[in-house]
Order: sequence, then C-alpha cells, then structure tokens
Amino acid sequence: MKDKMIFRCFAYWNRKDNYYYACCIDLNLVDRGDSMAEVVKKLEENIVGYLHAAFEKQEETKQLIPRKAPISYRLQYRLFNVKLSIRYLFAKYTLSPS
Repeated sequence: MKDKMIFRCFAYWNRKDNYYYACCIDLNLVDRGDSMAEVVKKLEENIVGYLHAAFEKQEETKQLIPRKAPISYRLQYRLFNVKLSIRYLFAKYTLSPS
C-alpha cells in the first residue's frame, strides 16, 4: 500500500473584500476566488502542482514537504476546528421539540 499524504486545509469567505480564500497550512499555499467551489478547485490544483514540482527535486523534497504556513494561518485553522466542533456538539445534543 502506498503512503498517503494528508494536508490540513480550510476555506472561508472574507466579508471585508468579498472573496473566498482557501489555505493549506501544511504547504503554505493560499488561493483566492469568487466562489467556494472556485477557490477549492484552485487550491487542489495548486497542491498538485506544488507536489509535482517538489518531487521532481528529490534531494529537496524533505525541505519542501511540509512547508509550514505562518502562525496566523495555523491559528485560524485551529479556530475553525474549534467552532465546527462546538457546532457539532450543539447540533448533536440539542433536543428537538416534541
């Protein structure tokens, strides 16, 4: 079985500039787009392109993967995870009206 690579990514809409952003915190990649679908597709393509380039240079691959994003992006990723976990817990344990 081949080794799997799992990358931590997230996407969000920024009210200030009205764009969607997608970030991969393990490769320090960020993309911007007009819709969630567009920005996710851009990030996927960006990740694939980055990995192709990184693996072409065998001797440098360990330096290029992982390539950590700035702390601000990593903290934002953690914050999104906490928010989603809280929403999940409230949705799971909220009593439905009888």
